[in-house]
Amino acid sequence: MSKPSQFSICHPTEKVVSDINIISNRPNQEMTRCILKQLPTSGVSPPHLLYNNPLPTQPAKADPEALTPSRRYIQDVSVLDVINSVTKNNNDDAFDVVDVGNVQRRLDFWKEHMPSVKPYYAVKSFPDATVVATMTSLEMSFDCASPLEVDLVLATGAKPDQIIYANPSKQPSHITLAYAQGVNLTTFDNKSELDKIHQLAPGMELVLRIKPDDSKSKIPLGSKFGAVVGQETQELLDYAKELNLNVVGVSFHVGSNCVAYEPYVDAIELSKEVFAYGIEKGYAMAILDIGGGFPGAENDNEFIEMARQITNALQNFPVPVQVIAEPGRYFSAPLMTSVASISTKRKVGEQREYFINQSAFGVFAEGLLPQDRTYDPKVFPRPQGSATYPAKIWGPTCASQDVINTPANLQLPELEVGNWIYFENMGAYSVAFGFSL
Repeated sequence: MSKPSQFSICHPTEKVVSDINIISNRPNQEMTRCILKQLPTSGVSPPHLLYNNPLPTQPAKADPEALTPSRRYIQDVSVLDVINSVTKNNNDDAFDVVDVGNVQRRLDFWKEHMPSVKPYYAVKSFPDATVVATMTSLEMSFDCASPLEVDLVLATGAKPDQIIYANPSKQPSHITLAYAQGVNLTTFDNKSELDKIHQLAPGMELVLRIKPDDSKSKIPLGSKFGAVVGQETQELLDYAKELNLNVVGVSFHVGSNCVAYEPYVDAIELSKEVFAYGIEKGYAMAILDIGGGFPGAENDNEFIEMARQITNALQNFPVPVQVIAEPGRYFSAPLMTSVASISTKRKVGEQREYFINQSAFGVFAEGLLPQDRTYDPKVFPRPQGSATYPAKIWGPTCASQDVINTPANLQLPELEVGNWIYFENMGAYSVAFGFSL
């Protein structure tokens, strides 16, 4: 096993590089093509990730040709060890470190606190081949919302029955493709979707997505998806019966990044009403999908209480049911650490303004959404002095909106050009939302 010091930058002319690849964020299209053409699904995984600390062996079911040489691993070192090894080599390009070992740790934590609920990882939150392959090796299941995500999951050796196509509004050709690949479980919340499925994939098993209270989430989804429980859900179940389609359960999503348990408990109660009507109509209702919204590792105390309350609510469910969930942020947030160097510095009164080589339009793109997501930088290596100053962090583009959404009262020590800062818990909706600059 190679040591952390044996890193190299992959250049366009290299076919095989050293045991660990660090792919920088330089806007070099030739380098990008060099890496992406070796990935199982071109364009899904970003060309700048360094993978750290995976499971003891590479995922057994993954195609080794698809994961090498552009995907290499190092074990038994911390993320800070990796950052130290990269930054001391006179390289000033930004990079990201993915700690694949967090997949196992988060799965263990889930099973400890909510063992009765089977997680289907929401691939959209961090659609990365190495992460998905690791999950496949752990026999996890997946929530996919696009053909690219289905392809990515199946390329790692996962079976079609490990996938729920949890997008209630699918392009017709995407339904045809998923059905042809053997994906047999999907969601719906409208008659138009039922018409498409009836025409293109009549053998699919269907899960009716209902509209829960999403007011306690940071990114509500109810204005776009979900049928209102009552007349609307009854009409959909009636219509599905007319089309001779097979409805097997109910799903809901309380919105992204929710730290309250009440919306889950209330939605479980709503689901009981839909189950009762579905059973009355002759459906074999057997699946309850409690969706996503679960917070990342920074809110583990909240998750423990959520899991306890959800488990209690499920104990009173009136019929035997398989309970699944669609956690994305829960798994992906702690996977990635983003590292950037200071390119420019200026003083505006007492405030220090730093320009870095990661952008608000890149891995920090989630901070542009209407929520309170902020990014708290840490200095590497840890500074010796105690003096700090008000600070603002700009991204590298010429857009005045390219400012990193840091806490309003951010204080940093005196930094200089060439110094490094890093941001933890960067996996969720970072490479998924961001642009390559």
